[in-house]
Amino acid sequence: MTLEALIFGGIGTLAEVAELDRAAWNAAFRAHGISWNWSWDTYAELMRPGR
Repeated sequence: MTLEALIFGGIGTLAEVAELDRAAWNAAFRAHGISWNWSWDTYAELMRPGR
């Protein structure tokens, strides 16, 4: 078998997508009637390594 692809996982591995991820969480909260809205500061704190 030969290696045909190498796939990395994790947010930001191939592209910086943190803002898209934060927006998706906020959209999901709205769609489900949850009155949360993560600011950039809140999101950054929640996504800190080791949390």
